[in-house]
Amino acid sequence: AAQPADKIQLQAPLELTVETIDEISRERRTLVLASGDPLFFGIGRRLVELLGRERLHVLPNISTVQYLFARLAEPWEDAVVLSLHGRGEAVADSSSWLQVVREHAKVAIYTDPQNTPGKIAELLLAAGLSECTLAVGEDLGTPAEKVGLFTLEEAQARGFSRLNVVVVLRPALSRAAVDQPSP
Repeated sequence: AAQPADKIQLQAPLELTVETIDEISRERRTLVLASGDPLFFGIGRRLVELLGRERLHVLPNISTVQYLFARLAEPWEDAVVLSLHGRGEAVADSSSWLQVVREHAKVAIYTDPQNTPGKIAELLLAAGLSECTLAVGEDLGTPAEKVGLFTLEEAQARGFSRLNVVVVLRPALSRAAVDQPSP
């Protein structure tokens, strides 16, 4: 059944919407509905900064990254999680995230319309990291959900849903490879 509450859709720039939430929440009880864990690369950080911890009661769900690793049946306590979401074109010029990929077997990356799985694959190839595999989760938790493993070339040539998350897998750095005895 439809709820009688006023509804405000989050829009860019997010600061204006958060200011509106601040104003409304001073007069009435306010709910901000977000997917996943809002305090893990989500809107929660901005709400804490603007409203203060004492005004928030957070009820998290599992994060998109946690969901993708579960769908892959891949342990992820050794994973590093990065966000390229909202970083714009500067990512192509930044080598910091590529250095993280060089140093870790599993790197989960939150994407956006500029920093797509194809763009990530292109930059990994340009950096000489061609042995990487991309796991891409699209529309996770919806009827249109897809999870696939791709070579960098496959990911570069393919289109993906706008709602996606990527895990870069480096088999050469996996725990199994590290645990192999030396000859």
